[in-house]
Amino acid sequence: MAWTLGSEHIVKIDNLDFEGLGCGVSDSGKKVKILNALPGETVKIQVMKRRRGMILAVAIEVLEASPMRVEPQDPAYLSGALWDIMSLDSENSLKQEALERFLAKWNLSHPMILSDGRAERYRNKAEFSIYGDSETRKVSLAFHRRGTKRGKIPVTDSILIPQPVVTMAQSVIDGLNQRGIGRDALKVIQGRYSFATQTVTGYVFVTNTEIDWSWIGEYLNDDIVGMEVIYSNPKSPAAVTTTKLHTFGQTEVTENLLGQEFVYPGHGFFQVNPPMFEKALADIQDYVKEISPQGKVLDLYAGVGVIGITCAPFVGQMIGVELFAESREYAVRNASQLGVENYEFVEAAVETDPNILKDSEMVILDPPRAGLHPKVMKALLEYQPEHIVYLSCNPKTQRMDMDQLLEVYQITKTQAYNFYPKTPHMEHLVCLKRK
Repeated sequence: MAWTLGSEHIVKIDNLDFEGLGCGVSDSGKKVKILNALPGETVKIQVMKRRRGMILAVAIEVLEASPMRVEPQDPAYLSGALWDIMSLDSENSLKQEALERFLAKWNLSHPMILSDGRAERYRNKAEFSIYGDSETRKVSLAFHRRGTKRGKIPVTDSILIPQPVVTMAQSVIDGLNQRGIGRDALKVIQGRYSFATQTVTGYVFVTNTEIDWSWIGEYLNDDIVGMEVIYSNPKSPAAVTTTKLHTFGQTEVTENLLGQEFVYPGHGFFQVNPPMFEKALADIQDYVKEISPQGKVLDLYAGVGVIGITCAPFVGQMIGVELFAESREYAVRNASQLGVENYEFVEAAVETDPNILKDSEMVILDPPRAGLHPKVMKALLEYQPEHIVYLSCNPKTQRMDMDQLLEVYQITKTQAYNFYPKTPHMEHLVCLKRK
């Protein structure tokens, strides 16, 4: 049978790729990436997408199951909780094996991946799309359907997200349906949960300014302490702020890390699993404390300053570097409130101002999934700070960066963290010293 869209086939799963998809081969020799599949299984699949010689499919029936397989609990697991088909112990084992295989070229004895044992309701941030039913004219919460550009899966819950966040988002959906407001009037509903205060803030990104959105403020209560209505230019597919239309209650979020309180804007960047981030933060702090560099230390991709401020007491001078003015505002404020006097902040993109790395004794890196920009890598290799601390949310791009850094540096510490249970993703820390 031809491997056309929607066609069904039987495939044996050899292993998983680094994105957590099952790997198989079609009868014509083409690689097949398969959702809902585990190593060693035989599955019936349905083709979802074909591109560049690769086929994306989903297992619609498991003919021979892996001993690891369990019944998924998340109704939309194929969207977000992709590895809800196995136990946390099995997940940690697979991640450990993948990491050791991936990093084998470094010839390292890698420590066991760290996990705090929680696999549900751990994400402090959720972003729900909006699904519109063409028959009922009602809207509902939704997640992106993998393998499609605009496909959505209607949802009423997710086991990754704290229940108060789901409740907040569903309340907004109920309000939309009561008022007959359709899908096209807004982009997404975001929610942030504070593990420190156990409260929620909500952010509704809308595309229609003619609607009276003031009713959103009615949902404030002891759990939902803040709501914000944000106009986002409909020409952009992303939920970015164009204008803030309404602010109700407290829309900043407070989180406690290593006994210190940090404040950040809920719609901005912050690590999504604070309890696990705290473990990585403690390891970074211990490493910096052991070295105690007395020169200039740079915290690149600093966000609201958490890593730099936490490590500042053990260095001579700590400088956070981030492009956004809002990040500077919160980082400086956090440092001041915590009494950290040797912390400075430079509002800049290191990609466009790489000379900022000159004369630095240590550089702390926490880049986006794409890894280090070529100009940042060039500057690191040119100025060669004595120490580098590199926390990555994508070990694949980190490994590519390490291929260049190891020309000048040697590895002194590695550690992986399961920040993202029920998904294939993890965080990975590598500490380096100049040879």
